[in-house]
Amino acid sequence: MLEGQEPLWSPAVKDAIQADYTKDLVDWLDDGSRLHPCSFELSEHGYEILYGICAMPASTCLCPAA
Repeated sequence: MLEGQEPLWSPAVKDAIQADYTKDLVDWLDDGSRLHPCSFELSEHGYEILYGICAMPASTCLCPAA
């Protein structure tokens, strides 16, 4: 079973994470044309988005001043 690093996660949270992971795995095994959710292409796309957000200068952020 997938285990998080946080020991205080409730069993319901752990079960929900495992259920989503298992469903993605089964869907991928049933349909060979689908990309695996952890494929490099999908992971790289998400990384590029997060990198762009983190690399954005604070002066261009639309966040209200604290």
